[in-house]
Amino acid sequence: MQLSIDHRTLNNCLNNGILYLGRFIFSLEIIEEFNSSSDFLLSLTELQNLVDSLRENYKKNNQSARKPFMAFNMLGPTPSSDLCGKYNSINEFARNVKGDRGSIRQYLNGSKPEGSLYKNEWQLTPIQKE
Repeated sequence: MQLSIDHRTLNNCLNNGILYLGRFIFSLEIIEEFNSSSDFLLSLTELQNLVDSLRENYKKNNQSARKPFMAFNMLGPTPSSDLCGKYNSINEFARNVKGDRGSIRQYLNGSKPEGSLYKNEWQLTPIQKE
């Protein structure tokens, strides 16, 4: 069975007691309080389905640090590109343009001079969250 948990996330849960998806406890030791109750056992398929559904909800509800913004490529006669448009996070845009998240964040936070373009071609405009 595969739950598709990144090894760094699993290590963080095991070493620091962080709840996975805000709900699951991972431990290298047997937890006696839970070991005796067989009424709550799930099949492997049920566990995998539960984790998958919770992962989707967790992503939607726990990424409050996302910074949605609009990106326009200003190189052409008109701002156009397949990559132009709304991005829900800095990471999403950085992957598409092979960019640096730290630099993109500076443009969105206003640390760069007003009117300056990311990579001399991208105008980045933050979208205010509702």
